[in-house]
Amino acid sequence: MLKHPRKGFTLIEAVSALSLLFAVTLFMLPLLHQTYQTWSSQQLYYEQLYVMEKEAGRIHQSASAAVTAAAYAKGRIHVHIKEHEEGYKVCTSIEGSRNKQCVYVLAKQ
Repeated sequence: MLKHPRKGFTLIEAVSALSLLFAVTLFMLPLLHQTYQTWSSQQLYYEQLYVMEKEAGRIHQSASAAVTAAAYAKGRIHVHIKEHEEGYKVCTSIEGSRNKQCVYVLAKQ
């Protein structure tokens, strides 16, 4: 180290260390923000798939007469259930996103 005996750090050493700390912080904050945004969107995507799976399972386990077409929202996830040919089409989408996932389900006979 460049520490002088019986003296503190010189002004240039202190300014250099703080400048380096500031530069590293400025570089890391956008990376941390981007990582958080990616993690958040992945969590929402997994939640979308979970809701779609639960609805498909519920429709599959119920009798055909018990299922009706519906559209509702669970937080930021929108669920659409439509009759489609011999079964039902369950679609989920995320609010403010073009991400739409659909699955075709046959109800128990």
